[in-house]
Amino acid sequence: MKIGFIGFGKMAQAIWLGIVSSKLLTTDNAFFYDVNQENTAFVKSKFDLESLDLLPLLDHCDYVFICVKPQNIDALINQIKHSNALKNTCFVSILAGIPISTFKNGLGPIDIIRIMPNTPAMVNEGMSVLCTEHLVRPEKAKFIENVFKSFGKVEILPEDLIDIVTAISGSGPAFFYKICQDIVEMGVKKGLKKSTAIRLAAQTMKGAAEMLLSGNLSQANEPADPVQLIKQVTSPGGTTLAGLNAYIDMNTSDGIQKTIEGAYNRSIELKTKGT
Repeated sequence: MKIGFIGFGKMAQAIWLGIVSSKLLTTDNAFFYDVNQENTAFVKSKFDLESLDLLPLLDHCDYVFICVKPQNIDALINQIKHSNALKNTCFVSILAGIPISTFKNGLGPIDIIRIMPNTPAMVNEGMSVLCTEHLVRPEKAKFIENVFKSFGKVEILPEDLIDIVTAISGSGPAFFYKICQDIVEMGVKKGLKKSTAIRLAAQTMKGAAEMLLSGNLSQANEPADPVQLIKQVTSPGGTTLAGLNAYIDMNTSDGIQKTIEGAYNRSIELKTKGT
């Protein structure tokens, strides 16, 4: 089994590092192409970066990950649409805002899977959402599902939900980092060393996430309800309640939901404008 990457920026690198750490594949089974040579400097199997001819990569690979910038997708489709390898290659797109139909319209009846991953794949804690459609052969869809399960969790959802998925889990790590940054800054103001404040906040976020994912005892395989976990932590007249009251008074919930909505709207813009 051989895979290829067209475009090898941060998200593609996160996917590859997840694959390597899971020992699913090695660089002997992978090929990489990026116009920026620095992006592929740490891998050994790559095509001539001075050439814009991607057809040899398609000939070599069973699966090809499309990881270019969304605004470059039309140029890429024009570049590869005459390849004889299209019918034998399964494409995996991680592009925000680019629907499966774009590939179908440009390349014909190919196997194409759409994935929305996130960067915690680098540490085997990725959250990926997989969208397929009826022309993908089941064994190929299953292989890609297993690839992403090797470094995190996978949900299979219809493509019409991908924009909100992008906002929540695709962009979500940055939003959690921003919340952590704000918590850390307050810790430093109150006398903590920055490194200590980061550890306190990060481990608390990690532990809280595990509590959510540990499940609802009354519903197997379902996550816990945040509302119930908030009640567990909150005592009448306690510090948690005082903090939550300030959270409500500052309308923080509205700010966080607007953050998600901003990312969601941008995903829709990418789809409708292609820029």
